[in-house]
Amino acid sequence: MLCDFFASLRRFRYDSGASHLTTDTRDLMTQDSIKCLIQRGASGLGLILIGCIGFAGPVAGATTLRLGYVNIGVLLREMPQSKAAELKLNHELAAQKQRLAKRLAAIQAMRHKLHNPADRLSLLKRMEDQQRLNTLQNSYRMSEEQYSEDFNLARNQALANLQRLAIHAIHAYALQHHYTLVLGNDVFFADPSLNITSGVLAHLKTLDKVHNGSATHTR
Repeated sequence: MLCDFFASLRRFRYDSGASHLTTDTRDLMTQDSIKCLIQRGASGLGLILIGCIGFAGPVAGATTLRLGYVNIGVLLREMPQSKAAELKLNHELAAQKQRLAKRLAAIQAMRHKLHNPADRLSLLKRMEDQQRLNTLQNSYRMSEEQYSEDFNLARNQALANLQRLAIHAIHAYALQHHYTLVLGNDVFFADPSLNITSGVLAHLKTLDKVHNGSATHTR
């Protein structure tokens, strides 16, 4: 899936090689984002779908098989539940991100003060401030690492949930429309007439509307 799947999330890091702090604005799912992971894992789901769906049921007296094909990458990208996962991930990490931003701003201000020729500090004061800055930078790096771990965990869980929901939707659609076998992305060629991605997507959109309607009534 495309790496712009989630809204941009600012990633903060200290560039020790260049001896200065930087802030990188990257896609929320850049690197190992949900969208990137969807793209990497989509082909693997093909075999999973074959095993999960297989034969929808006994086809007594049937003379032909009804086959279908689903583009997993397109399905995961377009399903409305992906947007909900994006918003949830942003919400869960917003406070942590803001704290990192404030700490980074404080560190940058202290660095500017230490390197400002107009600010005449005594040698002792400068040494104390430098030591304090080093401590803050070390603490910031550890917090950034923790943030990355939390982000990766939440992102991977969101991806797993989306994949599981997609598989269930394909299974339900196949049973409802009496498909004998539905294949995923591990296919060299499939006639366009076999592509049921849009049908499964419509099913997922219906599920999303029902879910949102139920959530609204319970509030």
